[in-house]
Amino acid sequence: MQFQKVSNRLSVLISTGLALLSSALLGQGADIFYTGAGNNNRWDYSANWNSGTIPNDSRTGAAFNREGTQVVLDSSTSALCKGFMLGMYGKTNSATLKGGLLECTWLDVGRCDQNGGNGTLTISGGEIRIANYLNIPTQFATQVDSNKIGYGRVDLLNGILSATTLHIGNGQTGSNGGLGILHITDGTLILNGDRTTQIQNYVADGKITTTEPNTIQV
Repeated sequence: MQFQKVSNRLSVLISTGLALLSSALLGQGADIFYTGAGNNNRWDYSANWNSGTIPNDSRTGAAFNREGTQVVLDSSTSALCKGFMLGMYGKTNSATLKGGLLECTWLDVGRCDQNGGNGTLTISGGEIRIANYLNIPTQFATQVDSNKIGYGRVDLLNGILSATTLHIGNGQTGSNGGLGILHITDGTLILNGDRTTQIQNYVADGKITTTEPNTIQV
Protein backbone atom coordinates (compact mmCIF):
# COMPACT_ATOMS: atom_id res chain seq x y z
CA MET A 1 0.00 0.00 0.00
CA GLN A 2 1.28 3.45 -0.71
CA PHE A 3 0.34 7.07 -0.51
CA GLN A 4 1.22 8.88 -3.69
CA LYS A 5 0.37 12.47 -4.51
CA VAL A 6 -1.68 13.01 -7.67
CA SER A 7 -2.41 16.71 -8.21
CA ASN A 8 -3.85 17.86 -4.87
CA ARG A 9 -4.98 14.41 -3.82
CA LEU A 10 -3.01 11.92 -1.75
CA SER A 11 -4.06 8.42 -2.80
CA VAL A 12 -3.59 5.03 -1.16
CA LEU A 13 -2.70 2.27 -3.60
CA ILE A 14 -2.28 -1.44 -3.04
CA SER A 15 1.29 -2.69 -3.15
CA THR A 16 2.11 -6.31 -3.83
CA GLY A 17 4.92 -6.36 -1.33
CA LEU A 18 7.90 -4.63 0.23
CA ALA A 19 11.59 -5.24 -0.33
CA LEU A 20 13.16 -6.02 3.02
CA LEU A 21 16.71 -5.48 4.10
CA SER A 22 19.03 -7.83 2.30
CA SER A 23 21.47 -8.08 5.20
CA ALA A 24 20.96 -11.04 7.49
CA LEU A 25 19.43 -9.95 10.79
CA LEU A 26 21.53 -12.21 12.93
CA GLY A 27 23.10 -11.81 16.33
CA GLN A 28 22.67 -9.09 18.92
CA GLY A 29 24.68 -5.86 18.80
CA ALA A 30 24.88 -2.99 21.22
CA ASP A 31 23.30 0.41 20.68
CA ILE A 32 25.54 3.34 19.78
CA PHE A 33 24.50 6.68 21.23
CA TYR A 34 24.33 9.87 19.19
CA THR A 35 25.92 12.74 21.14
CA GLY A 36 25.96 15.53 18.55
CA ALA A 37 29.35 16.56 19.89
CA GLY A 38 30.71 17.20 16.39
CA ASN A 39 28.62 20.38 16.14
CA ASN A 40 27.48 19.76 12.56
CA ASN A 41 24.51 17.38 13.10
CA ARG A 42 25.66 14.95 10.39
CA TRP A 43 24.98 11.23 10.66
CA ASP A 44 28.22 10.38 8.85
CA TYR A 45 30.52 12.44 11.10
CA SER A 46 32.11 10.12 13.65
CA ALA A 47 32.59 12.84 16.30
CA ASN A 48 28.80 12.96 16.65
CA TRP A 49 28.72 9.39 17.99
CA ASN A 50 29.76 7.82 21.27
CA SER A 51 33.34 6.52 21.03
CA GLY A 52 33.52 7.89 17.48
CA THR A 53 31.73 4.87 15.98
CA ILE A 54 28.93 5.31 13.43
CA PRO A 55 26.29 2.53 13.33
CA ASN A 56 26.86 0.57 10.14
CA ASP A 57 25.22 -2.86 10.35
CA SER A 58 21.87 -4.48 10.99
CA ARG A 59 22.87 -5.67 14.49
CA THR A 60 23.65 -2.24 15.94
CA GLY A 61 21.05 0.27 17.10
CA ALA A 62 21.21 4.04 16.63
CA ALA A 63 20.09 5.52 19.95
CA PHE A 64 19.08 9.17 20.34
CA ASN A 65 18.90 9.70 24.09
CA ARG A 66 20.40 13.19 24.45
CA GLU A 67 18.23 16.26 24.92
CA GLY A 68 17.92 18.63 21.99
CA THR A 69 20.11 16.81 19.50
CA GLN A 70 19.45 16.84 15.76
CA VAL A 71 20.78 14.44 13.16
CA VAL A 72 20.79 15.09 9.41
CA LEU A 73 21.10 12.55 6.59
CA ASP A 74 21.61 13.96 3.09
CA SER A 75 22.25 12.77 -0.47
CA SER A 76 25.73 11.54 0.44
CA THR A 77 24.40 9.28 3.22
CA SER A 78 23.90 5.53 3.07
CA ALA A 79 22.98 4.50 6.62
CA LEU A 80 22.29 1.05 8.07
CA CYS A 81 21.30 0.14 11.63
CA LYS A 82 19.05 -2.17 13.63
CA GLY A 83 16.75 0.16 15.57
CA PHE A 84 16.61 3.88 14.75
CA MET A 85 15.29 5.29 18.03
CA LEU A 86 14.40 8.97 18.41
CA GLY A 87 13.17 10.74 21.54
CA MET A 88 14.34 8.08 23.95
CA TYR A 89 13.38 7.88 27.61
CA GLY A 90 12.25 11.39 28.45
CA LYS A 91 14.41 13.22 25.92
CA THR A 92 13.33 15.43 23.00
CA ASN A 93 15.29 15.28 19.73
CA SER A 94 14.86 15.03 15.98
CA ALA A 95 16.12 13.66 12.68
CA THR A 96 15.90 15.01 9.13
CA LEU A 97 16.35 12.98 5.95
CA LYS A 98 17.16 15.35 3.08
CA GLY A 99 18.36 12.64 0.71
CA GLY A 100 20.30 9.40 0.57
CA LEU A 101 19.16 6.12 2.10
CA LEU A 102 18.41 4.90 5.64
CA GLU A 103 17.80 1.17 6.16
CA CYS A 104 16.78 -0.16 9.57
CA THR A 105 14.94 -3.07 11.15
CA TRP A 106 12.56 -0.84 13.10
CA LEU A 107 12.11 2.89 13.58
CA ASP A 108 10.72 4.50 16.73
CA VAL A 109 9.75 8.16 16.51
CA GLY A 110 9.61 8.51 20.28
CA ARG A 111 10.71 5.61 22.49
CA CYS A 112 8.97 6.24 25.75
CA ASP A 113 9.36 4.83 29.25
CA GLN A 114 8.14 6.21 32.59
CA ASN A 115 9.85 9.50 31.75
CA GLY A 116 8.07 9.90 28.43
CA GLY A 117 9.97 10.82 25.26
CA ASN A 118 9.50 13.08 22.25
CA GLY A 119 10.80 12.42 18.73
CA THR A 120 10.34 14.19 15.40
CA LEU A 121 11.29 12.83 11.98
CA THR A 122 11.22 15.04 8.87
CA ILE A 123 11.63 13.53 5.40
CA SER A 124 12.20 16.01 2.58
CA GLY A 125 14.00 13.67 0.18
CA GLY A 126 15.73 10.32 -0.13
CA GLU A 127 14.37 7.01 1.11
CA ILE A 128 13.80 5.21 4.43
CA ARG A 129 13.36 1.43 4.25
CA ILE A 130 12.13 -0.20 7.47
CA ALA A 131 12.11 -3.99 7.50
CA ASN A 132 9.55 -4.26 10.30
CA TYR A 133 7.79 -1.61 12.35
CA LEU A 134 7.40 2.15 12.10
CA ASN A 135 6.17 3.25 15.54
CA ILE A 136 4.94 6.80 16.22
CA PRO A 137 5.79 6.44 19.07
CA THR A 138 6.76 3.25 20.90
CA GLN A 139 5.55 3.46 24.49
CA PHE A 140 6.13 0.89 27.22
CA ALA A 141 3.90 -0.31 30.05
CA THR A 142 6.12 1.52 32.55
CA GLN A 143 4.67 4.84 31.28
CA VAL A 144 1.79 5.47 33.69
CA ASP A 145 1.94 9.26 34.26
CA SER A 146 -0.57 11.15 32.09
CA ASN A 147 1.67 14.22 32.32
CA LYS A 148 4.54 12.34 30.67
CA ILE A 149 2.80 10.67 27.74
CA GLY A 150 5.18 10.00 24.85
CA TYR A 151 5.00 11.90 21.58
CA GLY A 152 6.10 11.24 18.03
CA ARG A 153 5.67 13.16 14.79
CA VAL A 154 6.62 12.30 11.20
CA ASP A 155 6.50 14.97 8.48
CA LEU A 156 6.65 13.41 5.01
CA LEU A 157 7.40 16.36 2.73
CA ASN A 158 8.93 14.37 -0.12
CA GLY A 159 10.86 11.15 -0.69
CA ILE A 160 9.89 7.56 0.13
CA LEU A 161 9.01 6.02 3.49
CA SER A 162 8.39 2.25 3.55
CA ALA A 163 7.69 -0.21 6.35
CA THR A 164 5.99 -3.54 6.90
CA THR A 165 3.75 -2.22 9.70
CA LEU A 166 2.68 1.21 10.94
CA HIS A 167 1.69 1.88 14.55
CA ILE A 168 0.49 5.27 15.79
CA GLY A 169 -0.09 5.64 19.54
CA ASN A 170 -3.62 5.47 20.97
CA GLY A 171 -3.21 8.63 23.05
CA GLN A 172 -3.25 6.79 26.37
CA THR A 173 -0.69 5.92 29.02
CA GLY A 174 0.95 2.52 29.03
CA SER A 175 1.78 0.04 26.30
CA ASN A 176 0.73 1.03 22.75
CA GLY A 177 -0.05 4.52 24.00
CA GLY A 178 1.48 7.91 23.38
CA LEU A 179 0.45 10.64 20.97
CA GLY A 180 1.46 10.29 17.33
CA ILE A 181 1.00 12.25 14.12
CA LEU A 182 1.94 11.36 10.54
CA HIS A 183 1.63 14.50 8.40
CA ILE A 184 1.94 14.02 4.64
CA THR A 185 2.56 16.89 2.25
CA ASP A 186 4.06 14.94 -0.65
CA GLY A 187 6.16 11.84 -1.29
CA THR A 188 5.27 8.16 -0.98
CA LEU A 189 4.31 6.02 2.02
CA ILE A 190 4.51 2.26 1.36
CA LEU A 191 3.13 -0.34 3.78
CA ASN A 192 3.17 -4.09 3.23
CA GLY A 193 -0.21 -5.65 2.48
CA ASP A 194 -3.69 -4.12 2.48
CA ARG A 195 -3.81 -1.56 5.30
CA THR A 196 -6.82 0.34 3.95
CA THR A 197 -9.00 0.05 7.07
CA GLN A 198 -6.12 0.96 9.38
CA ILE A 199 -5.28 4.03 7.30
CA GLN A 200 -8.93 5.09 7.14
CA ASN A 201 -9.18 4.85 10.92
CA TYR A 202 -5.99 6.84 11.44
CA VAL A 203 -7.26 9.55 9.08
CA ALA A 204 -10.63 9.66 10.83
CA ASP A 205 -8.91 9.96 14.22
CA GLY A 206 -6.66 12.79 13.03
CA LYS A 207 -3.50 10.70 13.37
CA ILE A 208 -2.72 10.95 9.66
CA THR A 209 -3.12 14.47 8.31
CA THR A 210 -2.22 16.46 5.22
CA THR A 211 -1.68 20.06 4.21
CA GLU A 212 -4.60 21.92 2.65
CA PRO A 213 -5.74 21.89 -0.11
CA ASN A 214 -4.50 18.30 -0.34
CA THR A 215 -6.89 15.51 0.58
CA ILE A 216 -6.26 11.87 1.46
CA GLN A 217 -8.17 9.33 -0.60
CA VAL A 218 -8.17 5.71 0.53
